[in-house]
Amino acid sequence: MSTWTNDELMETIEDLVRQFAYPTVKNGVPCLTTGGLSTLEGAFAVLGWDDPHLCPEGACEAEGCTDWATCGTPTPDGYKWLCGTHFQEVARS
Repeated sequence: MSTWTNDELMETIEDLVRQFAYPTVKNGVPCLTTGGLSTLEGAFAVLGWDDPHLCPEGACEAEGCTDWATCGTPTPDGYKWLCGTHFQEVARS
């Protein structure tokens, strides 16, 4: 049986939350929420996160866009993380 460090456990919990929590936008900032699921509520509590948890790093990198970035792609300005709408715009050009 392997022994996990506290840091490894916390990192794993955060990875799980980032995979399964519900993405939304609050006041123009991407965030994650538990959606009222008790397991996610417990994980947020362990991480010390508010619900919703603000994730500005998850925003689309197109100027003025506050939607969640869903994919990354090369652009004329370098590699960017974009929402579906802005990804399609880049793909068409």
